Amino acid sequence: MSFVKYKLIIDASTINAFFGEGFPFNIRKDLKEIEDIDDFKKNLLEAVACPDCPPQRCCISKIYVENKLIAFKKYRLTDGKKGKSGGYRCIVLYDEFHQLDDCVIVMVIHVFSKKISDDLKQKEKNYLNMALKKIEDSILKEE
Repeated sequence: MSFVKYKLIIDASTINAFFGEGFPFNIRKDLKEIEDIDDFKKNLLEAVACPDCPPQRCCISKIYVENKLIAFKKYRLTDGKKGKSGGYRCIVLYDEFHQLDDCVIVMVIHVFSKKISDDLKQKEKNYLNMALKKIEDSILKEE
């Protein structure tokens, strides 16, 4: 049995450089709202690795390249005070195709409290769909 390893990317500079101009999220500001960042990382990695949660279940948008999933996913995480239903919403780029050190990339791009919003705005969802299309196009150009 092989275990999947994950590489969590949570650095604002790296994320902003990857997505470039027009990126609608402010991950640096988002992360300041989190009281216990280590607990947040632990909860996120547990949610990502959860065998009871199929990868497709929380996908906002997804593509498959050579049978490997690249997707924007939304996870519900506890904030330490309330359960998942009242806690954080975390949007990540989940990438099995481009791996780092043989690990699946999990790049945090947006974190928000359910108090602020229950879901993404349509404009933000449109951006994620467009970004995923650009990723797919860049892979096809390389082939």
